[in-house]
Amino acid sequence: MADPQAPGPVNAPTVQDAPPPFDRPTSDVIFRTVDHVDFRVHKTILIESSPFFQEMFASNALVAAAHRHGLPVVHVSESSRTLNNLLRFCYPTANPELGTAEEICEALDASRKYMMDSAEQEIVKQFACHAPKDPVALFALSSHHFGWEKELRVAAKECLRLPFDSSNPVLQNTEGSWYKCLHIYHQRCCAKAGSLMLKTKDMGGFGSKDCLSTCTMDDEQFEAVVLLLKLTKHDRFRAEPVPESTIDLEVISTTYTDDGRTWIRSAI
Repeated sequence: MADPQAPGPVNAPTVQDAPPPFDRPTSDVIFRTVDHVDFRVHKTILIESSPFFQEMFASNALVAAAHRHGLPVVHVSESSRTLNNLLRFCYPTANPELGTAEEICEALDASRKYMMDSAEQEIVKQFACHAPKDPVALFALSSHHFGWEKELRVAAKECLRLPFDSSNPVLQNTEGSWYKCLHIYHQRCCAKAGSLMLKTKDMGGFGSKDCLSTCTMDDEQFEAVVLLLKLTKHDRFRAEPVPESTIDLEVISTTYTDDGRTWIRSAI
């Protein structure tokens, strides 16, 4: 007689199938994500896309946790969203448009993990395109990845469009040393831009080569200053040159204070 106190069998999570084209019967291996979605994929496509998988399949290093429909099942640590996005950069389908900072960073991290260079290049482009829309989130997420200095620079420069708000919960998620680095970078670049604007007000406006030649910041900092100057909408910094104008440059003299630190923002 069964013991009524004995626990019943643990229900296994329901496995779902991935959407096309990752449901083809011609596939020869299954990747199962952490949220229990099975992606039927083709070894030949993965081998062409990644030396990581080339070595895995060539050296018989594949260890299947189970089989389904006669195919080996390999568990991966990515979510179905991340794997779906990543694989679409490798398959003969349209590249996905990654809509959030989280999607971009997850896909970029996976592309580097699996050494998918072509996919990585495309995702890096989307990172740069998305940076003006959500620079703080991209910076915060990038700060938790080793070797992402290039992405951090791209996001940091776009963060100059915004005041440094230490109460921003997204910014608070930044890794400690990078949080400090962003704040110092933001403070110095904005102060330098404010100084240049005040200095050039009596020199005929922005665009003075003499004034710009006095900037002693390094290339990255100087590019950030130029970005701020562009945001003032001054004609000399537009994509197409225009004749000298008599635009009255507004410089906000109010300083914004945060924990005793100050910076100057230009009127935009």
